[in-house]
Amino acid sequence: MTLLKAGGTHLIDVDVDGAVQTVLARSVQRDVLKGTIIHVDFMAIDKMTKIATEVAVHLVGESPAVASRLGILQQDLMTVTIEALPADLVDALNVDISSLTDIGSVVHVSDLQLPSGVAVRNDADASVARVVALRAVVDETAAAEGEGGPAEPQLVERKRGDEFEE
Repeated sequence: MTLLKAGGTHLIDVDVDGAVQTVLARSVQRDVLKGTIIHVDFMAIDKMTKIATEVAVHLVGESPAVASRLGILQQDLMTVTIEALPADLVDALNVDISSLTDIGSVVHVSDLQLPSGVAVRNDADASVARVVALRAVVDETAAAEGEGGPAEPQLVERKRGDEFEE
């Protein structure tokens, strides 16, 4: 597998002086203008030891509450930390949001469908995505005047030649 396709969660076999070592690419530095790879940090791994890494959270599907314009979708976690054997690592977790049917509906970390051998280290009660109500824009004058409607404007008149009193 090439480095370009490997990403940070796929195993790469690197030949070091005739000995093959299984590694993960941890940091890739690129030339800003050309986009070519300047430097790569590899992490040697033991295939039998679990490791922790961050993976992206992708929202899939459609929320009925958002589709019917009851509210808007808010994604609270863009990544989660997973723990797994190197062979069980995944690039991302897909989260189905079709269960978000009402305002206040939430997908928690505990609701995530995980592949076999993968565990999430984030707090189980943490919100991944939720539907929140649209905020109405409140007219400041209406809010200040209460429910009685607009107050009558006051007319202030100054006659010519009148002096200001101190």
